[in-house]
Amino acid sequence: ELSAMDQVIGIMLVIVVIGLLADKILFSPVERFLHRRWGTNP
Repeated sequence: ELSAMDQVIGIMLVIVVIGLLADKILFSPVERFLHRRWGTNP
């Protein structure tokens, strides 16, 4: 049963890392473009 818990925690960490990378690589440039487009630079 402990090995299953280790696997669940490992998968959760992988999902978090993938989410952070997607935010930095995909969404951050789009957000910057939209801020420039609408003139709402923070």
